[in-house]
Amino acid sequence: MPSLYATLADTLRAEITAGALPPGTQLPSEHELVDAHHVSRNTVRKALGQLVHDGLVISRQGSGYFVREHQPVIWHASRPERNIQMGMLPADAWSHCVREQGRKPEEIIHIEQYVPNARIAQALLLGPGEEVLVRKRERYVDGVLSTLADSYYPYSLVKDSPIMEPYDVQPGVYAILASRGAGFTRNRDEIITRMPSRDEAARLKLGPGTPIAEHLRVSFTPNNRPVRLLLSILPGDKVTIAYESFAA
Repeated sequence: MPSLYATLADTLRAEITAGALPPGTQLPSEHELVDAHHVSRNTVRKALGQLVHDGLVISRQGSGYFVREHQPVIWHASRPERNIQMGMLPADAWSHCVREQGRKPEEIIHIEQYVPNARIAQALLLGPGEEVLVRKRERYVDGVLSTLADSYYPYSLVKDSPIMEPYDVQPGVYAILASRGAGFTRNRDEIITRMPSRDEAARLKLGPGTPIAEHLRVSFTPNNRPVRLLLSILPGDKVTIAYESFAA
């Protein structure tokens, strides 16, 4: 038999899910919940704490509890990765996808060069001591940090190319790799859902109980050479991942 606080949490959760308590709505006060459900204040506090942990409500100091508001952006992950809006920066496929939804994309890019860990090295088939060039991107939607997206390339492949510069690459990473005989034609994706690390939660300003999707994409040339590894951290309350596929 569920505890009193779990029963109350389930009742409030059902109201939120049904839309009776829409996003942004302030929940009844602790005193009101005590009177309405004939439970103790401790039971109410435990139930509200459970909803905070589940990511359904947020607590505002001095104001009470509110149904969490979020407008996740949809990332169409199966679309071709091409720069298709050259006159508007950033011009990558992700930014174009964000603009399609009436939102504003921005990116901050940092460049690093180092010997990667075993996971990255194995995925890119690098030998001992081989370095990668990493384009570390913070992707913003409407001014809010939405996604962390790091692209790893064999350093020997992208050396002395625009990919080494910390800005939006023109005419696009794919075009530059293709000019070097390394244009990719397929991707292998892996998606892991997990709770964020303390650093990830702090950078992305994630509330308690908010999971992330760790999306790893390795891109291959027609002869199965891996030329890029994209590792993205996608908060569950900010991004919806969408794929399209052909029916068999």
